[in-house]
Amino acid sequence: MDEEMMQDVKEQLVGALDYDQAAKGVLSQKMVLAYILKRTVPEFESASLDDIANIYIEGTPEVSTVPVSN
Repeated sequence: MDEEMMQDVKEQLVGALDYDQAAKGVLSQKMVLAYILKRTVPEFESASLDDIANIYIEGTPEVSTVPVSN
């Protein structure tokens, strides 16, 4: 690979990592998680978003701290 192509690949990887971090930041917000749970999990359908976020989601969501195992 020539230098220009290598630089393009590096820039794309940095952009992908930035996007990944931003997505993780959004998904770690309790109200966003509450909305997703309410709309996708039948057991949370009748619960309020506040209850889901403040009662059912315990603690602080962990982002990039727990490895995913196979």
